[in-house]
Amino acid sequence: MLKRLMLALILIGLALTAAPLAAQGGGDSCPALVGEALALAEQACAATGRNEACYGSLRVDASLRDSTLTFEAPADLVPVAAVESLHTAGLDEAADIWGVALLRVQADLPETLPGQNVTLLLLGDVEIANAGSAEASAGATCDVTVSGGANLRSGPGTQFNVVGGAAAGDSLSATGRTAAGDWLRVTTESGEAWLFAELAGVDGCDLGTLPAVEPGAAAASPYGPMQAFTFQTGPGEPACAGLPAGSLTVRSPEGVTVHLQANGVDIELGSTVTMTARAGGEMAIHVMDGAASVTAQGASASVPAGFWVTVPLDDNLQPTGAPSKPEPRDPAAWGQLGAVPAGFFENGAPLIVPEAGQITTWHVTSTILSGSVWSDTETTVTVHDRPMLLSGDGATMAYRGRFLTRTGEGTYHGTATWDFEGKLSTGTYDLTFTSATTFRMDWQVTTADRTGVFVDEATLIE
Repeated sequence: MLKRLMLALILIGLALTAAPLAAQGGGDSCPALVGEALALAEQACAATGRNEACYGSLRVDASLRDSTLTFEAPADLVPVAAVESLHTAGLDEAADIWGVALLRVQADLPETLPGQNVTLLLLGDVEIANAGSAEASAGATCDVTVSGGANLRSGPGTQFNVVGGAAAGDSLSATGRTAAGDWLRVTTESGEAWLFAELAGVDGCDLGTLPAVEPGAAAASPYGPMQAFTFQTGPGEPACAGLPAGSLTVRSPEGVTVHLQANGVDIELGSTVTMTARAGGEMAIHVMDGAASVTAQGASASVPAGFWVTVPLDDNLQPTGAPSKPEPRDPAAWGQLGAVPAGFFENGAPLIVPEAGQITTWHVTSTILSGSVWSDTETTVTVHDRPMLLSGDGATMAYRGRFLTRTGEGTYHGTATWDFEGKLSTGTYDLTFTSATTFRMDWQVTTADRTGVFVDEATLIE
């Protein structure tokens, strides 16, 4: 009853305030229904927490793993781990329908960042299926050290075949246990195997938290709920100029890099991306701010803000080729996304449809200074050639997956927080152009017990 009353009050407020969305720079406006749906969803989903999915606006069809849950009306919330799939409806003005759904997922963010989440926003005709595992998000692994020479077996018992061995001091990752806890399922270079638990030393991990698994059961996905997913967007006509029939927007917390897998394509982002996908066609990844790295079929593409790449897909929405070369995107094609309410995103920053910039490639040499978190001795390595974007008046830059802002003539600064070898790390980085074709990047990364420093020196290639 309370939820219905809240929804009624929201609808009354929308009737008084909703207006059509106008494309940036003018042009055709979206139907009033689009603006009303966005405003309803922003308010209905304001309380969405970590690892929750919210029903934003009519209509969202859901397949849930728990039949006792309800997901039938705006403001309904369910755990992301309970979602099998969601389908938000495309624009239907006659039926007064345009579906919106919001998800906040932990992905691979550390538990030490509880107030930060990855936001997934489904607009219009989008189908998304959960390919992640509840076990992965719960951190259901333990690092173990073999205390003596041990056989690794195909099952939990001496009656099973020996498939390998481990020497004293070897480190393995345990992903499961028998119900009695006497055998551990571990990950090896050649696959899964079983280790007698009495030969496993553990430091700081409770083996009882591992899931009890049956012999032969596959290991859980390494991705948390909705950190891996398949999705496709509708083939229909655009909702209006500058807004496709369906789109999926993903935003990471500011200054934090996260890893996702969409349709079998690995995406590393410290940014906002908007994606579309068609089975038997292609997936398009548009970077709105920051930068992203897209990997498929063993090849990667670094994509800065204002650029996009495509990946060919088969009929099962799996990649059949490498990412395309990043290309500038016409801002008018996504102009309406700039009107998406900032309240959908935890940092309160609106979506920005960037102007296309010019991508350049730089050859980078990186020097790790002594006494850092990476090395106790000074080391110099040549890094792969890296693309970089200078856009507009040069106020923004994407480099090595990081987003920087200008602090002065030819100087930039950025900050980041990420999980480095299981430890929460914070970092700052300063970039200074030493000439029109060279620059220097100074990095400083701090963990709980050490501070690391390294320097990049780059020369323009093209």
